[in-house]
Amino acid sequence: MASKTRRTIYKHINQGKLSTTRDTKGNRGIDLTELIRVYGSDVKPPESVEKEGGIHEECTTVSSSEKMDLLLKKIENLESEVNRLNHTVENLNNRLEYKPAAIDSVELTPVKSKSSEILARLKSKL
Repeated sequence: MASKTRRTIYKHINQGKLSTTRDTKGNRGIDLTELIRVYGSDVKPPESVEKEGGIHEECTTVSSSEKMDLLLKKIENLESEVNRLNHTVENLNNRLEYKPAAIDSVELTPVKSKSSEILARLKSKL
């Protein structure tokens, strides 16, 4: 991994050149970024990492062009989502602003009540 012998790595740890971390069980480990800091960019990540119980999981390294492709795809997805939401907002605004067509003015004729008719007859007799 670091192209260094175990003895060299332990010597650098004891000298304080290389720092270690401890997990929750107290096991000592070295972070990959720490190896790169001390030994430079020629450090290569391990091909597999052993997990508890002896199960191996392949490490995946993503190149910068693959990262760029993933980011561009995410951007495209986000842009389409923004367009969809903008369309939804526009549709809802149109619903709020909708006013039905004006009804042609209807001439209302006053309704005559019986009392107004009686008053009109009395006035005419006087």
